[in-house]
Amino acid sequence: MRRLHLFAIFFLIAVPQLCHAQTSAMAQSYLSRGNARYAGGDLDGAIADFEAALAFDSRLAPAYVSRGNARSRKKDLLGAMNDFNAAIQVDPRFANAYNSRGLAHQALGDRAAAIADFDRALEIQPRFADAFFNRANVRTANRELDAAIGDYTRAIAINPRFAHAYVNRAAVRCEKGDLDGAIADGSKALKLDPRLAEAYVNRGSAWFRKGNLPAALDDFTRATEINPLDVEAHYNLGNVLSQQNKLLDAIAHYDKALQINPDLAVAYLSRGNARSDSRDLAGAISDFTRAIELDPGVATAYNNRGNARLAKGDREGALSDYNKALEIDPRHSLAYANRGLLWLLQGNNAEAEADFGRAIETAGPLSDSIAQQIKRMKQYVAARR
Repeated sequence: MRRLHLFAIFFLIAVPQLCHAQTSAMAQSYLSRGNARYAGGDLDGAIADFEAALAFDSRLAPAYVSRGNARSRKKDLLGAMNDFNAAIQVDPRFANAYNSRGLAHQALGDRAAAIADFDRALEIQPRFADAFFNRANVRTANRELDAAIGDYTRAIAINPRFAHAYVNRAAVRCEKGDLDGAIADGSKALKLDPRLAEAYVNRGSAWFRKGNLPAALDDFTRATEINPLDVEAHYNLGNVLSQQNKLLDAIAHYDKALQINPDLAVAYLSRGNARSDSRDLAGAISDFTRAIELDPGVATAYNNRGNARLAKGDREGALSDYNKALEIDPRHSLAYANRGLLWLLQGNNAEAEADFGRAIETAGPLSDSIAQQIKRMKQYVAARR
C-alpha cells in the first residue's frame, strides 16, 4: 500500500504546467483532428475532440461551431443550437456561427429565424457563398422563387464551381417554367461533377416537361445508376414509362420508390394510375386509398379512385369520391365530367348536363379537350343502351 501512495505522489509532481501558448496549441490540435474526423464521418470521435479543444480553450468559437455541426448531423438539434449560441456569445461577428445556426433553425422548422441568421452572416461576410445558398433554400421552401434564384445566382457568382447551387437553381427554374434555363443549369452542374444524381433528376424533370421523353428517360436512368436509392429518380422514371405506356416497368419503379419511402403519397397516386390503366382496378383502388390516407387534401386522388370504383361497378362509392374531390377543389373539371358520366349512366340526364357544363366552364384553356371527352362519354353511354 505504501508503494501505491508513493507512486501517486510522484505522478502528481510529474504533471507539467502548460503556458497559454501551449494551451492554445493543444486546443487547435484537437480542433484540427476533430474536423478531420468529422469529414471522415466519425461524428462521435469528432465531438470528443471538439470537447477536448474546448477544455483547453473555452473561448475557441470554431470548436463550438464544429461540435454544433456534428451534433446537428447526429440529429441533436437542441445541443447544436446551444453550441452555436455559445460561439456567437464568444464572437458576435463569427459569420459561420450564424450560418450554422440558421441551418439548425431551418431543421427545426423556424424559417424566419433561419433567414434572419443567414442575413446576419451575409452582413458580416458579404461574399459568403454558402449563406446565399442556404438562404435560397429557405426562400424556395417559402415559395419566394425569384428571390431564391437571385440568391443561387449570387452564390454562383462568388463560387462559379458551386455545383449544388446550379442543381438547386435548376429545380426552381423548372418550377417557374424556365425549362431551357433548368436544362442549362443541370448540364453545368454535371460538367462540374458528373456523379451528381440530383442534377440528372432536375434536368430530367425539365426534359419531361418539354415533352422530350427519351432525354428524360436517359437522365432519370443515369440518376438511379449513380444512386440506386434516389427516390425522386425512381418516381420520375415511373412517370416517363407510364407516358410511354410501359405500365409494368413504370409500376416496378413506383414499387422501388415506395420501398425507399413508404410514405410518398404521390407515388401511390401515380402507381394507382398505372394499375388502373393496366386494368388492375383493385390494386388501383388500394393505392388511391393509401394516397388519400397520407394526404387527404388531394382532389385528384378522390377523382381517380372514383373512376376505378365506377369501372368496378361501385357507383355509390364513385359518387362519394367525385363529391369529395369537388368539395376539396370546386374547379376540378375532370371530377365534374366524371360525375356527369355517372349521372348519365344512371339516366339522370339533367344532372349530367349540369355537370358537363361545369366541367367545360372550369377547364380554362383545356375546355375544348374536355368538351371532346364529354362527347365521347355520351357516345359510350348511347352505345350501351
